[in-house]
Amino acid sequence: MLTNCDVTIYNKYIENRETKYKKSYIKNVHWEDSEGFNILKSGLTSADKSKIYIPFYSCGDYKTPIEFKKSKEGFTLKSEDVIVKGLIEDEFTTIKDLEKNYDYVRLITTVDVRDYGSENMKHFEVGGK
Repeated sequence: MLTNCDVTIYNKYIENRETKYKKSYIKNVHWEDSEGFNILKSGLTSADKSKIYIPFYSCGDYKTPIEFKKSKEGFTLKSEDVIVKGLIEDEFTTIKDLEKNYDYVRLITTVDVRDYGSENMKHFEVGGK
């Protein structure tokens, strides 16, 4: 798989009734971005979206969502987590704070497992808005 960037994942979890995010880095992924907007009676809304292809060979610390929920170790891929293009050092308290400082901040909306073909072809296909 051809790769063009690294990403930062912020896994959302609840601890003591407080929403927190665990940051992890994934290197060597393929990011495709589409920018646009929707025209509504109430005005324009963003229709930006991304497809991120993460090869299995880049996922050494991957845990299933259930495993991650139990251990908070490694990283997982699930809806409502945040993915950002690039390796981000900053910590943040809200997604809006992150969006103010970085262009490619996406809320994960879909995760598809593509576990067929050769080892180099197996990957996660992540959709984000």
